Amino acid sequence: MGLLIMAAIPTLGQTDIDELEIVNETNDDGGFIHDGLIRVQDDSFKFGFIDKTGKVVIPCKWEEAKDFSEGLAPVQHDNGKWGFIDKYGLLTILCKWVSVADLSLLENVGR
Repeated sequence: MGLLIMAAIPTLGQTDIDELEIVNETNDDGGFIHDGLIRVQDDSFKFGFIDKTGKVVIPCKWEEAKDFSEGLAPVQHDNGKWGFIDKYGLLTILCKWVSVADLSLLENVGR
């Protein structure tokens, strides 16, 4: 098995690690890395995260995931509800929400 990187990233290249597809949109500086992690999707359409070396940090087990921001990433459980995981993959906010916002949208709230 291997990781099939679907985008050219200089630090990763196009290696064969686990048949995961990078699904991030590029950010303002043209990168795919958010808080040091890259969102990927496996061949069973589950989402997880790898680091810039291609090492799987958070296994693909989520129905949907959004990029990390402020150390947390929104993830959707197979029950359709959303919660948040930390950079270790630990569920820090339980999956009980119908929808969630990207934390980066809240950066300037209250300032």
